Amino acid sequence: NYPFRSEVISFLTGRTDAEELCDFLIEQAVKYPPPMYHCLTNMLSSHDVTRIRTALSTSIDPHSLTREQQATFVISDSQNRRGALRQRLAAALQFAVPGVPCIYYGDEHGMNGFLDPFNRGAFREGLYSLIEDYRQFARLRRSADALRTGHAVFYAPNPDCIAVLRYVMGGRDALGRAAQDGAYLVVVNRSETPQRFVLDFLARTPLFQPAHQAALRRLMSGGAACYITGRKFVVKDGLLDITVPGLSAVWLEFEPGGNVG
Repeated sequence: NYPFRSEVISFLTGRTDAEELCDFLIEQAVKYPPPMYHCLTNMLSSHDVTRIRTALSTSIDPHSLTREQQATFVISDSQNRRGALRQRLAAALQFAVPGVPCIYYGDEHGMNGFLDPFNRGAFREGLYSLIEDYRQFARLRRSADALRTGHAVFYAPNPDCIAVLRYVMGGRDALGRAAQDGAYLVVVNRSETPQRFVLDFLARTPLFQPAHQAALRRLMSGGAACYITGRKFVVKDGLLDITVPGLSAVWLEFEPGGNVG
């Protein structure tokens, strides 16, 4: 799914905004039959393109460089640090959206490289490794049917933030197969400053199915907890007031409650 890679890079480097990324994700969801959509290999690097760390660190078009320039290009420490922060957000989206996260070797350790053959060098651990982040995202995805084959709704609450809601209701996933009920939200903030907004999960947005409204209210009635920090959030009448730190991804698991708010 090379288009996914291109759109994520464009968003995280400021060439497009969250609404444009949201529109792209919606377009892919309606373009493919569900079985194919959920089999898309969502990749960020491969032997055909610049490694994701390099693409997010430099914003340089590799085709503008000669092979000699690509071979000798040195990414500064500040560029690499910025690229790592952005790559963590890209990985969060990769594990949040429908499809199959496809990890190119070495990306989890921050390997750099422009085009072939510089993108397929011998494995080595780079600076600002994200191995623990990848492990954390993978553990959560493996533990939740909703994050693997659940329904998906996308939101763009402001130009810098993209949100992905995944859920299973009634014991059936988006493919009609038996699955564990649950609801999860992943929010990515590309800005360096905290962003506060209110998400309305019951609003008539693309991909939202009105028939699911009552079930979603039940799934969310106990509020939400951040998977990484444990912080609690209140959800009332389908509304979530949330502040996302700068250059961060927040993973929330919704909790059913006794009362529907």
